[in-house]
Amino acid sequence: RVLHLVESLYDQDELLMRDLCEELNISFKTLKRDIEYAMLVLSPIDIKVSGNKGVKLSFPSNYSITYLYTALLAASLEFRLLEKIFLRETYTVDELAEELFISSSSLRRMVSRMNEVLQEEEMEINLNPVQIIGNELRIYNFFIHYVVERYYFKKTVFTNAQIEAVRELADFVLKIDYVELEYRDRERIELFLLVQLIRMKNNHFIPEEFNPHRQKI
Repeated sequence: RVLHLVESLYDQDELLMRDLCEELNISFKTLKRDIEYAMLVLSPIDIKVSGNKGVKLSFPSNYSITYLYTALLAASLEFRLLEKIFLRETYTVDELAEELFISSSSLRRMVSRMNEVLQEEEMEINLNPVQIIGNELRIYNFFIHYVVERYYFKKTVFTNAQIEAVRELADFVLKIDYVELEYRDRERIELFLLVQLIRMKNNHFIPEEFNPHRQKI
């Protein structure tokens, strides 16, 4: 919801609070709370509210929309949960709750709310055992976009050994096919392979009919 708020303000010079409440389907009180939270998380980016209840996003000249996504994703408890489960599916509910500094019952309630949204994208969080399941291609796409927006291609969420293994694999495959790629395209391929590596390690696989290059890889 906060991300939707910030994106709406980024796309417009100024919006009235009543229009934002209608667009986000929230109360005036909730909008004020979301603005306060966004200001805390996004500093030094500011959200200014004028006397006539106009709301405007104020950017320092050296900041961009990329910083918005990175800061909001880093602060999001829900995305931190998804990242932890993605990287390691051997957690218990109690261990996850402890790492996120919340109670086990709060974790279960949060997962229930998240699944209402995730199921629209054909995926969900299972807590027995702890894992992310569903449409594997959708899961790949979700985490590729998450890593790009959260870490901006830096891949620091992965280990050095994983990054080096994928780099060598990409070199091998591209050499066989005599393909040369631009830097950003190469980064996207390596990121796809890293996500695939993690998912395969956790025993999740794309059905063969959707992965014709699996044997080559």
